[in-house]
Amino acid sequence: MKEKKNKELAIRLLREKLSNEMLWTYEEISNLTHLSKSSLIRIMKAILEKKDTVSILLHGNAGKKSHKAASDQEINFIRNLKLQYPVITIAQFRDIFIEDFYMNPIKQDIVSSFGLHLRSLSWFRNLFITEGWSSPHMRPALKTNHSIHLMRVPSAKSGFLVQIDGTPFDWFGNGEMWT
Repeated sequence: MKEKKNKELAIRLLREKLSNEMLWTYEEISNLTHLSKSSLIRIMKAILEKKDTVSILLHGNAGKKSHKAASDQEINFIRNLKLQYPVITIAQFRDIFIEDFYMNPIKQDIVSSFGLHLRSLSWFRNLFITEGWSSPHMRPALKTNHSIHLMRVPSAKSGFLVQIDGTPFDWFGNGEMWT
């Protein structure tokens, strides 16, 4: 089982090591905190640079937008494009975007000016959901209030064995036929 890494304990122990309160080795701290030696050295470097504990604990990419995320210009362009096609499926809309704009050599200036990128079908589906657009062929939500086996009468008790074809069989060898 993987042990939980404890950065706060590592910072406290490294500060003790730095102030010579306790003579910890990197290996001992690594065993206690389950962090690698290179991670401990990186944290020690941050401590020596007089960084506060909160900034050391935060991941470097925390709060930053992904470099693969669509820009606001790209989203606005797609919103304006969607206005021309009020009733269209997600796949059709993606095909229009790719064929009429992204792959069209005549419109490469538009692609570069708006920073358009080739996006997956799931990206367009997520965009449809976040923007509140509906596709005429969107999959309906799973309904949980209907019975699962519509062709078979439910067994008297859950856990009974069922033969594939549903014919009765003496499962327990006592002369009673069960389906």
